[in-house]
Amino acid sequence: MQIDANVRKCVNFLQTLIILTRRHNYQGNVKRLVQGLIDNEYDPEHFMLHIETTLQQNPQPFVIPFLRRTLPKVRRALANRKMKIDGVRAPTQL
Repeated sequence: MQIDANVRKCVNFLQTLIILTRRHNYQGNVKRLVQGLIDNEYDPEHFMLHIETTLQQNPQPFVIPFLRRTLPKVRRALANRKMKIDGVRAPTQL
């Protein structure tokens, strides 16, 4: 099965968030937010609000629709071990 380009982009986006915060004391918080997004505990709006607050970034309105469209496929790819995000578990339920 070939992985959709948008799935790769989404996984890379989430992985990059974790990598960029590696040197900062909020990396654990970002990992928890990413894990919560993957586990469907947070919706994209909640996730981005907390990411923007944590990283003190301006809102990125294009990200929320992208996450909404892509997350179901990302979750399946992680659950089927077709993709991986370092430090994040595959979802326990789809």
